[in-house]
Amino acid sequence: MKRQLVALAVIALSSATTANATLTTFADRSDFETALARKKIIDFNDVANGFYGGKEFGTGTLTSGGVTLTTPSYLFAVASAFGSGTMLTAQQLAPTGVTVNLKAPTKAFGFNYFSTFRVSVTVLGEDVAASETPTFGSFGFVGIVADDEFSSIVISSDGNGVDLDNFVIGTAVPEPSTWAMLIGGFGLLGAAARRGRTQISYA
Repeated sequence: MKRQLVALAVIALSSATTANATLTTFADRSDFETALARKKIIDFNDVANGFYGGKEFGTGTLTSGGVTLTTPSYLFAVASAFGSGTMLTAQQLAPTGVTVNLKAPTKAFGFNYFSTFRVSVTVLGEDVAASETPTFGSFGFVGIVADDEFSSIVISSDGNGVDLDNFVIGTAVPEPSTWAMLIGGFGLLGAAARRGRTQISYA
């Protein structure tokens, strides 16, 4: 019986962490940040304005705040269109995109963008449309929460380029169903432990 309880507990705990990955997307930054238990903002203000490679100058590469961006396209750091500070811009982007490699895996990632073309994001092998074909001067935000951890995403544009700023890396607030499975799993482990105690009687 004890072995059965332990097996059930393991199943419950693993179900809470290894379910098939699903992606939840947000177009509103405040809604996305509300869904996070913890967050880190990367605003690129520590990056000096300038050219960071691409095309005939080799792979464009830039690292800031625990993320590294790489692209075969031209990569620049320029004055931000999202407020003060610095933003990144990738030019002549299609069809390669910008790969964002994270220092540590996460389940939640978001960013502000500006583009006159359709922007899309690839996470865990799935393509997410951040925008359809926008009008000139369109600003937007996309946030993604996944059930599984990921350590890289690809940001693509159908056209000439995209501007990026204010990355958000976070930990999503667990769903109620996840809490229920975790609590149930720990409860079964506790029951198994109690059953395993030896009862001693005294005459």
